[in-house]
Amino acid sequence: MRAITACVLVASLITSSPAAAADTDELHAYRRTVLCAHDVLKLRGEFGQGLYVGRVTSIQPTGLSGFTDDAKWRTGLPKPDEPLAWERIASVEYRGNESAKGALIGMAIVVPIGVMFGMLLGSTESDLTSAEAISVGAAGGLAGAYVGGGLGAVIGAAFPAWHRVYSRPSTEPE
Repeated sequence: MRAITACVLVASLITSSPAAAADTDELHAYRRTVLCAHDVLKLRGEFGQGLYVGRVTSIQPTGLSGFTDDAKWRTGLPKPDEPLAWERIASVEYRGNESAKGALIGMAIVVPIGVMFGMLLGSTESDLTSAEAISVGAAGGLAGAYVGGGLGAVIGAAFPAWHRVYSRPSTEPE
């Protein structure tokens, strides 16, 4: 589980720095995202073998430091020099899961079923107007969104994934 207070503290430290204010818009936007020092990170860039998978203990406006190997993700590659400046990092990904994608898929599947069930339930009541039957169908869709989203998120949490949170801006003219 992510330590939200530590993440917010790191994000505010990074975005309040004068050095961060001088950076490009893309990098500044990245630094505003919530990235925790205890996350497993995959770094690619211009250092050592060009790849590092592990944890960092310090995320600063000048770069990353405190590289520690994660027992599950030992690559055998050397750790980058510390501190690793942002200019030498091409991309940063963190290890998470697919709960958000699972929630969306669950809602997409269960909402139409909830709407149909609600409309069917509303049409069996002889004293309901068509507007009331539609509102019962909408309530069924809302219930389907909650149920499908919750089940999808739980199922998606079982599937690990890498999520890219930073890509170095291109220096080539467009």
